[in-house]
Amino acid sequence: MQQEGTITNISPIDGRYTDVTSPLRNYFSEHAYLRASLRIEIEYFAFLSKIKIFKPLTPKEKGLIKKIYLNFTPAEAIKLKTAGTPDGLRIHDLKSIEYYLKSALQNTSLSNTTQWIHFGLTSNDIVDNAYRLMIKNALSEILIPEIQNLLTILNTIAHKHAGLPMLGRTHGQPAVPTTFGKEMAVFSTRIEKELKNLKNRKFYGKFGGAVGNWNALKFAFPTAD
Repeated sequence: MQQEGTITNISPIDGRYTDVTSPLRNYFSEHAYLRASLRIEIEYFAFLSKIKIFKPLTPKEKGLIKKIYLNFTPAEAIKLKTAGTPDGLRIHDLKSIEYYLKSALQNTSLSNTTQWIHFGLTSNDIVDNAYRLMIKNALSEILIPEIQNLLTILNTIAHKHAGLPMLGRTHGQPAVPTTFGKEMAVFSTRIEKELKNLKNRKFYGKFGGAVGNWNALKFAFPTAD
């Protein structure tokens, strides 16, 4: 049954089919996108500390920055979109993320390290990897388990009706006999091949500054790997 509040949605995915697609909101909504982007920023910030661009993070500080994206609720996402940015930049989601993260660290022991947030990066370094993270998580946690469940159902039907005869067709015309179980096994085999491809898919991301050469980092820290 479609909920009254969904009748004004733009896409059927969030309207007519909301009952079956709602689990994907945690992976593909704007909130999910901002959370993934925030996580990339935080992991990069922690990495700069790890390679001694600035002071090493204490265990407490590592836990502090991790909680920022683990506790990132939809309400926080709304705050992020206007987090201390000048009016002309409020439509720039990555700049808002940068300001939001700096604000979150302002009254902590990391307040003197906020200049390293987003250092040497360009917006697409974050966006590109955020989308890959979203897709990767949705595949492993939602889509692949659902496809595996479908395969189980198809294989059960294929075995149960392996001997049930039916008329086979070619080009839509009656042809030779086959069995219902065999036809279900055909679908199962095809899906299984695509599932294997999904499981083996590697996700590559763009990460290297404005033109991919780490220019700002190389200029500032020429001896750092």
